[in-house]
Order: sequence, then structure tokens, then C-alpha cells
Amino acid sequence: MQHFPDPRIQQQRPPLPDAGDQPRRDHSRLRRRLLEGWWRQDLDRRISEFFHSSTAERLGYRDMSRNLFRQLTLQLSQLYTDPPRIEHEGVAEDPLDEFRAQLRDAWLWQVLARNQRYSVGMRESLVRVGWIPGEPGGLQFRMVPSDLVWASAHPDRPGKPDQVVEARIRTLTRNGKQETAWTWDVLDVREEPSYKVMLPDGPDPSKASDITADVLGGDFSGSDYPYIVDGEAVLPHVLYHASGGTGALWDAWTGKEQVDATLIVAVFWTFWGYCVRDASHPIRGMANGIMRGAATRGSSKGSRSEVPADPTTMLMIDSDGPGPVQALQWAAGSDPSGLQLAIDSYEQRALLSAGIAPSDLQASGAAQSGYAIALKREVVRERQRALLPQMEAGDRQVLALAAALTNRHTGSSLPEAEWNLRYAQISLTAEERKSRIEEARAGIELGTRSLVDVVLAENPGWTRDEATGWLQRVRAEQAQFPRAI
Repeated sequence: MQHFPDPRIQQQRPPLPDAGDQPRRDHSRLRRRLLEGWWRQDLDRRISEFFHSSTAERLGYRDMSRNLFRQLTLQLSQLYTDPPRIEHEGVAEDPLDEFRAQLRDAWLWQVLARNQRYSVGMRESLVRVGWIPGEPGGLQFRMVPSDLVWASAHPDRPGKPDQVVEARIRTLTRNGKQETAWTWDVLDVREEPSYKVMLPDGPDPSKASDITADVLGGDFSGSDYPYIVDGEAVLPHVLYHASGGTGALWDAWTGKEQVDATLIVAVFWTFWGYCVRDASHPIRGMANGIMRGAATRGSSKGSRSEVPADPTTMLMIDSDGPGPVQALQWAAGSDPSGLQLAIDSYEQRALLSAGIAPSDLQASGAAQSGYAIALKREVVRERQRALLPQMEAGDRQVLALAAALTNRHTGSSLPEAEWNLRYAQISLTAEERKSRIEEARAGIELGTRSLVDVVLAENPGWTRDEATGWLQRVRAEQAQFPRAI
């Protein structure tokens, strides 16, 4: 049954086997909350570590507008801004166009764009490929956050899982009533392939109940296992890594300093807002007087006496003693401008810890402050080149799975291996294009380059054959339509 779970249920910690893996899942879950905006409680906990409970209560509004972790993640996840082009030498253009349309209608590129953000932010993410009978096109692609997964891998292939347990929310009918519950999709291709749906009772797998028949309507193990690619049983989950060659299934802790810095910066800006509101003006006091209308605010830990006031208010003061009532005033308790500069400086140091140098940021005043972290295009392009091998490896597995499921359910004969993708390049800035063209022209004068190199300099991502074809077309059109003199 199609189910759209309550976001509050999604934020619960799902039960998964192996308590030893819980720290990894907890940290990955924190990263996901930062990406999705569910991190108010994390900020509250960090504020409680910085301030006394009474001060933490008086701060009031929590400033979550400065999410350094999310800003960097979004800017470094641009590979699918323009969908890549799928190619295969063994497929004619008509069936290839039909397959491309099928993938597009199944929202593959939107899923992969989201998956890249989670791969960059959480270091790993998974895409699950499935088939929904009766749906137009049938194919389904679903991004699965790594904190909802337990997995194992063979020691000789540590980066590729051979067993996956995915925590999923399902609506189940039990005792004649529908209820929402966490379930496990358990898939194993180590020996005899199997696909089961289990209802957990805590993290102990031995206490889980097998509800496969109730959920899937039958048995999908052994010869009925549905995910066969090129004659081999595979998992429907494709695991994407932010870094290759780690020698491990998970790399969840790399870049933890960005997470810590994001929470600390939010603490600082929350305190800055409090100072602007309550301590950026002169502090006033009173001797031998009682203010009328004072009311106690806050809890027992942070109670204080307040009188609502604005520029039109007339404050009434009663004498409290033999002497005259005296009004006192001191300088402001804080300097917001100085505090802002200090926080900006801390944020710049946090970027250095994340591997972002000041020279990597856009050269503008706004971008050098904590209010706008904008990376230069060449920096984003360089990071994308480092990420491309991992993304491309995962995308090829996704395409192979999609082709295999299409063949299984429609009788088509799409190849189930050797798919290729051509990714769009991040466009050049005017300065970058000018510099590349000047370099190519200098090479022409030296005799080390040709006009093809000029076209390639203007169009990053083109092949040499494409640049040559473009020049031939230009020459032909110039001959057909000579320029008027």
C-alpha cells in the first residue's frame, strides 16, 4: 500500500540489527536532520552545553538560518543540475530514446540529484530500484538515507554490500485495524538470494516476525528472487560513496568538523540575536522605587520580573523608602558589531577546517561574511571531478537494474551492462571562458593547437569529434551564407 508517513514518525529512531552500528547511524541521522531542517533539538542540546539553563531559556529564538553544513553540501552537489545523457553502443536510437523517456518519467534524475546531496552530506546514500505493477512505466527509483540501513559486505569487496536491512515505515493491517509501524526489508545475495519483510521487536533479529506474504503477497526468495542482472542475483539497493577506496562499507565520520561547526555557529548567532535584542542598548536601573505592573516571566530556573514597554508607554514608579527615586543608566552590555566580526572570523576558520580556503570563495564582500558562503565555479568543478567516479559507478548499476527489471516485466531486450553516461559540465564564467580562449589562441600562434582546441575551450565537456563536427558545420554555413561586405 502506498503510504505517506507522518514526519514525526520519520524522525523516530528506527530499530535495526547490530547495536554496534548504532553510533554510525546516530551521527548519520544528525547529518540528515541538518540537511532536512529537523535540527532544533540538536541546537538546543548544544546551547545547553554553552550556557547555564537560565541563560539558555532567556535566549528565546533559536537562529537556524546559518546552516554552514547544508550550504556547502548543496553547492558541491551540482552533477545532475542538467540530466546526463545515457548512451549505449549496442542499442538503436529508437529503443534508447524510449528507455530514456521511461527513466525520465520515473523521476530518475530528480532522485539522483537528491541522492548526490545525501552522498556528499552523509558520505553514503543508497538508491533503490523497483518495479510497481500497473503503474505507468513500472520503474520506481527511491533514495534511501544511510541511517535507515544496516548492511554487510564481503571482505574482498568492502565497498559493495551483499546483505541489506532497510528500515521502512509501512501501514499494516493487524487484528482488523490499520496501523503504522517500522518494518525491515531484508535482502541477501550471499548464497541463495532472498527477499523478506520482517516486523522487528527491538534490535534482536531473532525476535522479528516474518510478514513477507502479508506485505508482498508471496515468497520472493530462491528461484523467485526478482533482482537478476545479467544472470546474477544483485541487491536492488545501489550504495553511493562520497569517496572511493576507503576500504570500508561506511565512511560516516569524515568531515565531522563541518557538522560541529554548524551547530556552534548557530549557537553563536543565537547569542548574537539575544544581545541585539536585550543588550545592545544602555542598561537602566532604579533605586528606591517600585515599578507598577511588573509580572514574573519564565520558569522557576529563569524567572525574572518584567514590565511591557514601548516608546508610547508611561512607566509608573512608586517610592520605596525615605530617599528620592533615582534612575540609573550604564553602557550597553554588548557590542553587536564586534561580536558579529568575531563570529564571522570563527566561521571562516570553520571553512578552513572543511578544506575551503578564502581564495575558494567568490570575491565579494557579502560572500566573505558568514551570511553568504558562495564557492567559485572552478572550486565546485574540481570537487565534482573528484566525486564523478563514485557517482558514475553507482549510476551504471542503477541503469543496469532498471534495464533488467524492464526486460523482466515487459519482455524487452535492453542490455544489462556497459551503460555509459555523459554528464553536463558546470558552465564557465566569462573570465574563465576568456582565459581559456586566449590560451588556445596562443597555442595556435605557437603551432601547438588548432581551432578545435578553441571550440573545446568554449565548451567544456565536448569531445574532440563533436568540436570537429561543429567547426565543419560552421564552415559549411559560412560558405552557404557569405557575410555581406
